[in-house]
This record gives sequence, structure tokens and C-alpha cells, in this order.
Amino acid sequence: MELVPGSFRIKYQADTDPVSGTVRWKPEKSIWIGSMTLAALALGPLTFSWSALGVFFVLCGITLCAGHSVGMHRRMIHHAFECPLWLEYLLIELGVLVGMAGPFGMIRQHDVRDWAQRQPDCHDFLCHRHGIARDYFEQLNCDLRTAPSSSSNRGLPTIRCSIGWSGHGAGISCRWGSRSFHSAGGAGSCGAFAFASRYASPDTGR
Repeated sequence: MELVPGSFRIKYQADTDPVSGTVRWKPEKSIWIGSMTLAALALGPLTFSWSALGVFFVLCGITLCAGHSVGMHRRMIHHAFECPLWLEYLLIELGVLVGMAGPFGMIRQHDVRDWAQRQPDCHDFLCHRHGIARDYFEQLNCDLRTAPSSSSNRGLPTIRCSIGWSGHGAGISCRWGSRSFHSAGGAGSCGAFAFASRYASPDTGR
């Protein structure tokens, strides 16, 4: 299979296979999302009020639209527009509050899926071929093991960040001056502090 390049952050070998991989339950991801869902379903009816429902819709609009869509997707991943640094940080932090993943987790998830979907064929998990019920469960509770690695060096001499994906999942390594930080798993907001950097080059992908 002739592979097609994706984001400038994606690194892959000539024999990388976008079709291979095993979908496995990811406990930390499943428990994190599942606990929030169960808490909302159990406590929501007990604490319901029309004012709370109004606040819910307002906060959803701010975090999902301004944070996740505009901040994390259009600005952080695709560099689709320019904005002041303080606004960029604010939008990305609002996106983190959605709870899907931190900045590095979102970049990893987006870039690997985008890269795979550009190929002549890719794994069912990465192109959502299954029905709604199965896809919903797998995307919120599972992960795909064995995929191309995604790495990013964001350009400032005081910060270097990379994301690695192996058969054991994702890992984040950062060095900030003389301090270092490492996390295995790559979910949550563990990478939010590292956005004191600008980006090395634009991404003109989807």
C-alpha cells in the first residue's frame, strides 16, 4: 500500500500499516468518561432547575464551540487563524474542560485518525465503519493499539514536547528548562501547561 502523508507532526515508516491494530478496553478512559456520565444521569434529576439547565446550555456552547471546536481544533491543530497568545491559551483551556483529552491527547487522536483516513484503506476504528452503538462504545471506552507515532517539537528553546504511540499506548514527554515531565496514557489535561510555546509550522490538512 502506498502511504499518503498527513500532518507535519506524523512520523511513519514505509511498512506502517493503517489497517492493523487491535481495539482494547482502556480503563482510565472508560472510567473517566463513564463516571462523569453516570454522575450526570444519577444526580441531574435530583438537582434539576430551569436556571441550571440554562447554565448547562451556555457552558456547553462556550466549551464545545469556542473551546473544543475553535480553540483546540481550528487553532491548535490546524492553525486556521491568528489570535493573541492569551486568547489562544484561553480557548485551549476551555477545550480541555470538555473532558475528552488534554492538548497532546487531542493532537494525537486527531492526527493519527486523519493520517489513517487519507490512506487507501484503514482500520474500522479509525474510520467509524461500525454501527452507531458499537462505535459510540469503542470511541468512549477503548483505544487502538499499534499505530503510527506522532511527534511535535513546538519551536521554543525552553520547551520541547513529543508524543509517542507504541503497542502499549501513548506517552508524553516534556522538558521545560531544567524540569522534565512524563506521562503514560496521554489523556486528561496533563499537557495544558506546555502551551507556552508557538507552533513550528502550519498544518494545512483537514
